[in-house]
Amino acid sequence: MRVLGVDFGLRFLGLALFDGYSSLPLEALEVIAPSLILPSLEEVCRQYVVGKVVFGLPYLKDGKLGSLGRKIKNMGSKLQESLERRDLKVSIDFVDEQLTSFQASQDLKGGAVKRNKKRSAENSLAAVFILRNYLFSLENKSKGKNKEPDFDE
Repeated sequence: MRVLGVDFGLRFLGLALFDGYSSLPLEALEVIAPSLILPSLEEVCRQYVVGKVVFGLPYLKDGKLGSLGRKIKNMGSKLQESLERRDLKVSIDFVDEQLTSFQASQDLKGGAVKRNKKRSAENSLAAVFILRNYLFSLENKSKGKNKEPDFDE
């Protein structure tokens, strides 16, 4: 099953696709108008034959969901309803996106990404990290763990 990861940025929606083997960044969607986000995500789901969409949720320092997190959950619900009306069976899930944007920014520092493309690249790389976090959480649930795997063991 293909899984689409989504990182909500102020100017771009970072996108990444897990195809069962690896997670790859897709071209970010520029947020021109909020009303275009839903149709754009629907088109990506159709184009890549996605079975699940995972949104990164930004939690506040106190562990609660802030206003942006609530908007993202609402967007996820609207996307699922819209896809169901079009007979597309896509499930929606959410995962904590803590530090994914920071990590993406650090990974791109000093790289060959042009300045005008850097922000969109950061959002899409953050979406890769969102997918990774989601897949780790699934693995940990199946093993009865609640921590990220330790690859040094």
